[in-house]
Amino acid sequence: GAAAKDMSWDLVCALLLFIGNVGHLGVLSYKVLKFTELEDDYLNPTDFARTMNSLVPYELAGQGVLVVLVLLNWMFSFSSLKFFVLFVMGTHLAIQGMRHADKKIVDASRIWDKNHKKEVQRNIILGLVFGGVVFFALLYNLVAALTYVKR
Repeated sequence: GAAAKDMSWDLVCALLLFIGNVGHLGVLSYKVLKFTELEDDYLNPTDFARTMNSLVPYELAGQGVLVVLVLLNWMFSFSSLKFFVLFVMGTHLAIQGMRHADKKIVDASRIWDKNHKKEVQRNIILGLVFGGVVFFALLYNLVAALTYVKR
């Protein structure tokens, strides 16, 4: 009946959110790899800037889709965990959006400037922290959806 539909929608949503978050963590891990290559002089600043800046639109679009999916999921099945995930993901998307609204994330001409380099590193680490927190919350959400037993 209706409860089974709600449960199956919740499970599909939980699975899509978890897979999407793992993909986002993959993009963030790729950024860490590229930053490490830059620091070890295996990558020139222009290639690094081009790679980082080309990832931004896809990352923001992916995060936006995930936030909308969490919002829809939260609207149909209220839960404090989903609200927490929505808050964390929405906050991170807003921070990313404001940061990238008027400029690129990496300026190749400023990459050897210590402050700019630290800012890029801080942004990548901040993304990993947000992504990690959301990962564990969505993992819990997925396990809860999988083990849901109709009473």
